[in-house]
Amino acid sequence: MTKYCGGVIGLGWTGMLYDLAARPSSALDQPRFDLLDPDRPTPTLDTQRAFPLHEIHTASGLPTSYAEAMADRPDVDLVAAADRDPGRLSAFTERYGSKSIYTDAGEMLRLENLDL
Repeated sequence: MTKYCGGVIGLGWTGMLYDLAARPSSALDQPRFDLLDPDRPTPTLDTQRAFPLHEIHTASGLPTSYAEAMADRPDVDLVAAADRDPGRLSAFTERYGSKSIYTDAGEMLRLENLDL
């Protein structure tokens, strides 16, 4: 089987948070912040959340973030992530093991040999 190397740019909701945190029910429940601030608010994360890998997923058990979708595949090695937020990078490392993490996406793309 061919193995692909995957990386995630941005560990926000689509990149990682959907599978590790409860999303606020409305935009009014979210604190205001500067989008360029690397220390923007991050909800409480469950980095130990389990998914029934490669089984029939229910709507509540289906991985929905890029990171979890790649980690769920036996033909993909999730090897790197880039985000400005050190807390999210730490959560990524805790969840997915010792991976290459970057605060600069361009640097990640230059240094990693990524297929995805």
